[in-house]
Amino acid sequence: MHDLELREYLHILRRRKWIVLQALVLVPLAAVALSLRQSPLYQSSSDVLLRYQSLPSTLSGISDPNSYSYYVNPIRSTDTQLQIAALPALADRVAAALRKQGVTATAVQGSTGVSAVSDTDVLRFTATSRTPAVAALIATEYARQFTIYHDQLDTGSITHAIKGLQRRIAVLHAQGTRQARAQAAQLRTKIDQLQTLLTLETSNAVLVRKASGAIKIRPRPTKYGVLGLGLGLILGIGLAFLRDAFDTRLRSPDQIAAVLGLPLLGRIPPPSGQLQKDRRLVMVAEPTSTGAEAFRRLRMNLEFATVGKPAQVILVTSALEKEGKSTTTANLAVAMALAGKHVALLDLDLRRPSVAALFRVDDGQPGLSAVVLGYTSLEDALVPIPLEPLSGNASGRLGRNGHAPLTSAGGNGAVKTVGAGSLIVLPSGILPPDPGEFVGLEGVTRAIASLRERVDVILLDAPPLLQVGDALTIASSADAVMVAVRSDLAQRGAIGELSAILARMPAVKLGFVVCGIEGFDRHPYYGYGYGYGSGVSEAARARTGSAAG
Repeated sequence: MHDLELREYLHILRRRKWIVLQALVLVPLAAVALSLRQSPLYQSSSDVLLRYQSLPSTLSGISDPNSYSYYVNPIRSTDTQLQIAALPALADRVAAALRKQGVTATAVQGSTGVSAVSDTDVLRFTATSRTPAVAALIATEYARQFTIYHDQLDTGSITHAIKGLQRRIAVLHAQGTRQARAQAAQLRTKIDQLQTLLTLETSNAVLVRKASGAIKIRPRPTKYGVLGLGLGLILGIGLAFLRDAFDTRLRSPDQIAAVLGLPLLGRIPPPSGQLQKDRRLVMVAEPTSTGAEAFRRLRMNLEFATVGKPAQVILVTSALEKEGKSTTTANLAVAMALAGKHVALLDLDLRRPSVAALFRVDDGQPGLSAVVLGYTSLEDALVPIPLEPLSGNASGRLGRNGHAPLTSAGGNGAVKTVGAGSLIVLPSGILPPDPGEFVGLEGVTRAIASLRERVDVILLDAPPLLQVGDALTIASSADAVMVAVRSDLAQRGAIGELSAILARMPAVKLGFVVCGIEGFDRHPYYGYGYGYGSGVSEAARARTGSAAG
């Protein structure tokens, strides 16, 4: 289970690699640019050695227990010294010593620091400035003022002890007794010893290294670039997972099947750019290609899916436009006919018809609308598709003068061919002003019923389900439904709503086909663009070859 989750994470990163790569490029560049905009800054440092020592044991009895020297010992940490070094009094001393150089106490506090060197008794005083010389000057003076201040603290305890003894001697002299004079003499001896010690006292803080030169600490484009690279990697990975979390697209057939609740019938690769440009079918133009083989597999899967189910009339629809339903339906019809089936293909997408253009049907050929309105018979409107001639000359058009009779000697009106199946096409014809009402007319139902007696399979190319309700009306005449889903348009919300609509349809739901159509702009949800226009204008658009649904 853990390995599966890891593979999913890696798959997300591979899918969102451009987000990660952009972060890896842009963040370091921004960090380097920010670094280069900074003004130069230099840092210098000097060192002070701390020597921990106490008063001699002979003098310990006269030292003030509250004095600074009483508490200094080798075991004590240097934390106290660091606190002393950070006192504002030291900054004032440094500023006073460097007044001629224009250094202020505020500048000293803002540009200086002190730290303990690891595993030593050394304090390191640092200073920063825009010029190397000033940085070294401040660092050295900072350390020097600390030693002076520290020395004053050390000798201050001895001086305080001397003053205390002198006050005690004065009190004893005032008493005037022999014992008082003897005690005063002893205390004077102690004062002499302290004065000698004061003379010999050496500082416990010694400046052992003055600042010499300074290093440039800003700008550091290399350092910022490395940090930006790490931050960019973390940010890129985070954005990749965040983008994936908000992505509603369904990226695999398994995900589509889970939301749609239908089995996968086939995967259709995208047609080549030339086929799309010429509006040609891969089953006709490239019958030995992998694309044509995909439709043969789809035909076989449909035969398995319809075992034990009445599926003579199959409605093919989609959720949105441009998902490949018309191209899939046309290629599937050819595949079934080549496999020995007698197939009829009806273009019931009366808003954006495309079957006539895909099979090069003549513009003057009457279609479904003429049959329903009684202007022509069904036999005259049907166009038999000679598969072999079409394979050799896909640019030829078929019409009234080119199709063979529908019936053969036998009297039942069935299409008969020798050694193969057949394919007949019923184009849409002149488009009605209200396609939604038109597909519900009795004439459409009669045409489908008449074809049931003539062919083995009827494929109905219906409009998308989510934009218009035509397909729901047509479904009453269908035995089964197949859905085309374009892989890069599969949205969780749209597929979920499609599943809900399919559940209300009485026809058997066979499954779905994943079409990998590329190169088209994504259309907004419910943006099919179908509108009620005049039949003449719609027909004109159909004749000029509108895009396949």
